[in-house]
Amino acid sequence: MQLETIEKVGLTPGEAKIYMALLETGQSTTGPIVGKSGVSTSKTYKILKRLEDKGLVSHIIKKNVVHWSPANPKRILELLEEQEKDISKKKGEVKQILPELLNKIERLKEKQQAEVYVGVEGMKTIFNEETNYLLENKEIEYVIGIASIYQKRYLDFFERLEKRRNKLRLKRKMLFGIKAKGSQPWIENSKYVGIRYLDYPDSPVSINIFGETSFIVLLTEEPIFFVIKSKEIARSFKEQFNLLWSMAKK
Repeated sequence: MQLETIEKVGLTPGEAKIYMALLETGQSTTGPIVGKSGVSTSKTYKILKRLEDKGLVSHIIKKNVVHWSPANPKRILELLEEQEKDISKKKGEVKQILPELLNKIERLKEKQQAEVYVGVEGMKTIFNEETNYLLENKEIEYVIGIASIYQKRYLDFFERLEKRRNKLRLKRKMLFGIKAKGSQPWIENSKYVGIRYLDYPDSPVSINIFGETSFIVLLTEEPIFFVIKSKEIARSFKEQFNLLWSMAKK
């Protein structure tokens, strides 16, 4: 227990063992320290020098032989206090540059990013990201192009997804193809989803928009998702959605 506590100050296991050995042996040459600590002779001398640098060990030479002595254990507390001061100083330095760092990350966000997700695992990733975003930001999801021709495995996935979103009370607005009417009751019966219908052909392609992210969905045999992170493109898709929404039927 003492070794574990001393290690938390920033000592290595070897340093802790040798310091504790010195506290038991008192002033000593390296031989007894090796025997008491269990640390190899080749490592002991290097560790003693490190401990000396930290002020936990001192040495004297008697008859051309080095003898080591442990410093008062209060030095351990002093080390902690020094670390606290160092951490406080570093925190102050980070706070000074934090506004600049935040500006850099914001500029990165404004840059367009494009990613491609493939397969069922990719589908789970992007829809989980979207769900988390909607939950955290209390925003609305917009979807263009719900069809009736999805494979059963996709319908099963969306049923589970939408039931979860309904429990979370996430708001969505969706444009269905007229042929898809009645095909996904877990969406159409939700009080959190606004739905309108457009007279366009069934297609495995749809567009989802949330926040500054848009993704084009291809629910073919192997699902593919083209994810675009761009404020400008998301705004453009929302404008298209609103235009189609005004033309669609309830």
